[in-house]
Amino acid sequence: MKKALFILASAALLLMGCVKEPAGGATDKGETIEVSFVTTIEKSAATKAVTDNDGHAANVNHWVVEVRDEQNDLFFREERDVPTATLQQVYTFKLFKNQTYSLQFWADTKNAYDTHDLTAVSRNVWTANADSLDAFSCNVANYTSLVSESKNVTLYRPFAQLNIITCDLDELKAKAKEATYTKYAPEELQVVAEIPTKFNVQTQAAGDVEERVITAEKSYAQFAGAPETTLFMDYIFASKEEADILNIDFKTM
Repeated sequence: MKKALFILASAALLLMGCVKEPAGGATDKGETIEVSFVTTIEKSAATKAVTDNDGHAANVNHWVVEVRDEQNDLFFREERDVPTATLQQVYTFKLFKNQTYSLQFWADTKNAYDTHDLTAVSRNVWTANADSLDAFSCNVANYTSLVSESKNVTLYRPFAQLNIITCDLDELKAKAKEATYTKYAPEELQVVAEIPTKFNVQTQAAGDVEERVITAEKSYAQFAGAPETTLFMDYIFASKEEADILNIDFKTM
């Protein structure tokens, strides 16, 4: 009996010797700190032109945050719907002290995108001329939780914008009879494009290129004083640090 107890005690000592210390060599006793991230949308209208002259993130009512640890495992996630569109949200949560995390933030219109995983966001509809597809993202890399604090984070559009315009629609209206104008003015415009269908908020990179058909029903928009009329506008996922080359063809119906 004494021999068996001695063996068990030795095994317990071996297990204690395998306990890992947290990154940085600090002793982790489970201490946590509370941090707040004040997330704000960068909505500069200069970044895009839209068919209804909105362009001010007026439809944003859905926000998501994901926090990943040093092993890139999901540590924390919060998804929230807001009753009134807003340009700012505050997230407050607890992190283990002296640990390093990456944080991903996303804001959009509810149900416009599949956001179950912020490393692979995809759009749910392929209809153009839709301000509901406007969205914003940000990644905070290598955040080390040292003290309780509040930090400001700005979210930006993860897109390139594809616009198709005409400069002679008013001239056609002025010269043609209604029947003739109706005949030549497009009722629908389709764009066939090889484009990225996923966006990784953590890496800020677009990927998974596929051929897609994007359809825009007739929606003519002309800004005050502008010489052109917008026929087609769509948001295309685009990488932050590199150029994405698109193969595009279009036709009118």
